[in-house]
Amino acid sequence: MEKAATLKSCRPVLKTLFARMGFSFYFFRFFFCLPCLFLCSLSSLSAFPVSFPDGTVIRDAEIEHVLLDFAEPLLKKAEISPASVQLILIATPVVNAATSIGNVIFINTGLVTYCQNAQELTAVLAHEIGHMQKRHVIKHLGAMDNLSSLRWGALGIGALAAALIGDLSAFMIAMGAGDHVATRSFLHFSRSQESEADLASFELLRGLQWPIEGCVSLMERFHEEAGPSGDARLIYNQTHPLHKERLAMARSRLNLGTTLPPHMERSFERVKEKIGAYAVPIFQMSQAVRRFPHSVYAQIICLYRQGHLREALAQLPALQDTVPLCYVEEFRAQLLLELGELNPAAQAIQKALKAASRPHSTFSLLAAQIHLKQNTPQGLKKAQEALERILCEPFPDPQAWYFLSVVQGKTGQMDRVHLSLAEYAFITGDKKRAKDHVSLALKKLAKGTPAYRRAEDLMAQLKMEK
Repeated sequence: MEKAATLKSCRPVLKTLFARMGFSFYFFRFFFCLPCLFLCSLSSLSAFPVSFPDGTVIRDAEIEHVLLDFAEPLLKKAEISPASVQLILIATPVVNAATSIGNVIFINTGLVTYCQNAQELTAVLAHEIGHMQKRHVIKHLGAMDNLSSLRWGALGIGALAAALIGDLSAFMIAMGAGDHVATRSFLHFSRSQESEADLASFELLRGLQWPIEGCVSLMERFHEEAGPSGDARLIYNQTHPLHKERLAMARSRLNLGTTLPPHMERSFERVKEKIGAYAVPIFQMSQAVRRFPHSVYAQIICLYRQGHLREALAQLPALQDTVPLCYVEEFRAQLLLELGELNPAAQAIQKALKAASRPHSTFSLLAAQIHLKQNTPQGLKKAQEALERILCEPFPDPQAWYFLSVVQGKTGQMDRVHLSLAEYAFITGDKKRAKDHVSLALKKLAKGTPAYRRAEDLMAQLKMEK
């Protein structure tokens, strides 16, 4: 898990999304200048977060893995490859979720904590996958007249980012689009599309013999709490029109007697408590501990956030029966790193990597930081290998470029330092610094090498963006 970085750290994620959508890199750069995306900064600095800052994109192995565990059976039943889908978690108390072009599902932390059980969370995922299965986003965008591909492409992700927290107007003004476009954005599906996605979700849940009760209980609460006097966080109804027919249809399709696998409820409770513990403002830590009287996990997180590292470390063994080993060891490695105990930290992160059923860049980034701190030839070699693996992933953490430049500097690869710093500056939006580093890289790198050609490409991109 990592601290929140700047807005521009979100660029690698969104750049890859645009590639999936069929848009060029230069279209991506145009889009990223739009003001609404302050909402989607990526959490990607070197340590666990002191909090989940509002509006940031969270990269957390445990939460992402739980969401994927819930979504994968539904995706397979819908005949959608899980490898083609990206789940992105946004830190905000606003209750919402959305499906975007490029097979991307955005989920707000507020929705996870609003759900009362795993059935309700799977209901939301099934509904969003239903939209994906029926290709509602593509159909809806195709129906938008008088918009160029550039305009509606930018409208797509931008409207998503804004509407997820309930403010579409700023983006509409920035795009020069009227309110009629906003109400027809791909986030706001028609009643018939919502009903179609409901039916698809019911079939997916039935096919897995998973209960539909979560759909009903969630709709009932949405219906009860909507309106001027309702919960201000509840934006879901604005982007997913709820009407009585939908609720009646859900009630008529209840498959009583079915249950979710028991581990799903335990996983849901765990990540809900984790999100809650990190979302509480630091000045409310004492109240937060009382909010989670039965959660050792949440209490340990609160200790960590208050800087009581030794106490948090001493209580970690209490998690071994409730939290998977890989996440306990990841937490241990972070605590030991911050305490300066590098060899035990290295052992802990290796245990986490071995125990993890799914690879995740946060494990590799933490391992690289530990090896970098060790500052030995072997440690620096391991750090470089870990960072290069991260940079080969579909959604690489931009901080990997920065740490790679540090490793290269320590190991005498001065010709590569400037290229790595140029990549980092380019991704994070500092074009002047990127150009300065590319210029130095072109002077130091051997002509004709892959690194030199990459530096030439980067310079060409920078010149085109003047």
